[in-house]
Amino acid sequence: MKKQLRPAAATLVAAALLLTGCGTSSGGGGPATSPSGVSTSTGAASSDGTATAGTTTAGTTTTAAADTINALTATGPAEARTVPDMKPIITNASPVLPATVKDSTGRTITVQHAERVIALDLYGTLTDTIIGLGLQDRLVGRGVSDTQQTLRHLPVVSKDGVDLNTEAVLSLKPDLVLTNMTIGSADDYRQLEAAGVTARGGFRGGRLIVVGIAVNAILTALDSWIVQRTDHDVASAASGWNAGSLNGVSMSDLALPAVIVAGCVGVLVPLAGAIQQSTMGDDVAAATGVHLGRLRLVLLVVTVALTATVTAVAGPIAFVALCAPQIGRRLVGASGVALWPAALTGAALLLFADIGAQWLLAPQSLPVGVMTTSFGGCYLLWFLIREVRSGRR
Repeated sequence: MKKQLRPAAATLVAAALLLTGCGTSSGGGGPATSPSGVSTSTGAASSDGTATAGTTTAGTTTTAAADTINALTATGPAEARTVPDMKPIITNASPVLPATVKDSTGRTITVQHAERVIALDLYGTLTDTIIGLGLQDRLVGRGVSDTQQTLRHLPVVSKDGVDLNTEAVLSLKPDLVLTNMTIGSADDYRQLEAAGVTARGGFRGGRLIVVGIAVNAILTALDSWIVQRTDHDVASAASGWNAGSLNGVSMSDLALPAVIVAGCVGVLVPLAGAIQQSTMGDDVAAATGVHLGRLRLVLLVVTVALTATVTAVAGPIAFVALCAPQIGRRLVGASGVALWPAALTGAALLLFADIGAQWLLAPQSLPVGVMTTSFGGCYLLWFLIREVRSGRR
């Protein structure tokens, strides 16, 4: 420890000597000049190397103690002026959208909507620009540098000054995020793009789930009305079909569905790359040559055809399509939704659910839809709870 301290101590001593020499010598060992301009004599060195005390010229009072201010006893004004808030220089502003711009990386981005905006930079200049343009009412979040009094009601989405809380940003559901990358990392903004936080509109995941639940309730009521108006035998068979069951399905029933499923899979396989790119966000997909409108139309048609085919054979077996892609993605470690792992995982889930339905209350068997609904409902609840908690962080 002592050996380690010696070089540091020697360095400090040398620095002190250098600073002392710079402060007192005027070059060549000549007389130094006091602040008042009166020359004073310095100590002279004797021939044997020992210093002798020097004398000062009469009338000079240049002492370090006289010029030093004690910070503990100093007095004066103890107040700081508040920087005034930015004021709009434009009133009644309305953005002209859509607008196509280029970001700092050279990518072309089309801004479709700017109703919910978050401006993020280390010094708050982007937020000041938004306010100056008269668009303050569109801001839904702020960084720690945005200290204007008019923005104090907005939630803070940055952490520790320079870190970005992506969960907090997503919880505010912005449709436009402006940044100069001084807050957060590139990975943070890639996560926002992958989650759909771009200059685009459309359905979000939560809205799509709610719409699906509403449509399902309407169609279920219509189905119940139709069943009640039929005879007893047809109503009994329809009730079993509504629960989703593989009990009455034979190999001969699978000939036509197999052809339809094979055709749909033949359409999906060439689109696997485009589907993977679309999971990275609209801008990334468009930049790589993916025609999103065409892709979504094809996927919608194929999805409806596949769902209608298997539903006609086995009835509505719920939640398999919800759970299988997520489980398959985690099993293979894919960043997006891989096609073959999702299909194989869905088949395996349905097989195990059917085995469980056959053996749970043997010798009586349950419809497989009862098993998938039980486990799928629990998975959906867990998923929604996780999303709510992540949005509150």
